Amino acid sequence: MGSLGCRVPRAIFLAALLLLTLGRAAPIGAAEPEERVRQEAATRFERGVKLFEAGDFSAALAEFEAIYRLTGRYEVLYNVGVTQKKLFRYGDAVRTLERYLADGGARIPPARRSEVESELAEVRALVAEVIVKVPGPPAQVEVDGRDVGTTPLAHPILVGPGKHALKASRAGEVPAEKMIDVVSGARVEVELAPSPPEKIVTTAKLTVSSKPPGARLSIDGQNVGIEPWSGELEAGGHEVVGHLEGYAKARQEVVMVSGQSRQLVLELVAIPPPVKPAARRWYQKWYVWTAVSVAVVGGATLGYFVTRPEEIDVVIYHQ
Repeated sequence: MGSLGCRVPRAIFLAALLLLTLGRAAPIGAAEPEERVRQEAATRFERGVKLFEAGDFSAALAEFEAIYRLTGRYEVLYNVGVTQKKLFRYGDAVRTLERYLADGGARIPPARRSEVESELAEVRALVAEVIVKVPGPPAQVEVDGRDVGTTPLAHPILVGPGKHALKASRAGEVPAEKMIDVVSGARVEVELAPSPPEKIVTTAKLTVSSKPPGARLSIDGQNVGIEPWSGELEAGGHEVVGHLEGYAKARQEVVMVSGQSRQLVLELVAIPPPVKPAARRWYQKWYVWTAVSVAVVGGATLGYFVTRPEEIDVVIYHQ
């Protein structure tokens, strides 16, 4: 491994800070803010070097990135790239060191450029290239919990050998995740497809039939036709009623649970026919008794006239 993989060369860091202090003069009225920037950069530099040498590469990287945000100087990219490599963030290290070479241009000494290019070649030999494709609208891609960009990605993701967690996220959808296991020098293509959120089931399926068949059904007061009937109902209580001519109305309460599939058979009870009065004997019929009544009344009248005394007119003649 080249010198970039060992300790941070203090001479390079010090040279970067020296360039900061010897840079263009601050404009009139801005001397104090410029001085504060230089002082903060120097403080962060010393802190970053100590953290790097102590093996706390994450903290060291935070300090070096802060210096770059403060100053925008290409020299600091060298420090950032070296530290990213220590954190096995090979893809970031490659991009940062390439930017260091591009931004520095002719200002980078040939020996330093050659060293950095050799380091880049070594890093590329260590890593695997992962091409992530996500169908549909842009999605955010993460590798091992770290954001690496929005699709479509301009470059393959460079990762070290071993297992890595990939994730693609899109607003309003369920993220797609996948674990991969790669070896150095490999080139892997992975497709991740975020999916619409699962629909929350609030209904249940009810199938209704009747015994005997042919009943007209209503559910919660709404006519649904002749049985058999099958459909989706909201979870909760429902009233099922069956009507069939000649049978008593059948009524059933059902409680449906979300996602449930249930069958209901309505048992209809036949309505008994009305009771007919028993046939009357001949002497119980009305016309017989009517005739008898007439005969009785007629006989009584005749007897009256037969047995009543006759009226005698008495005529007295006078001489």
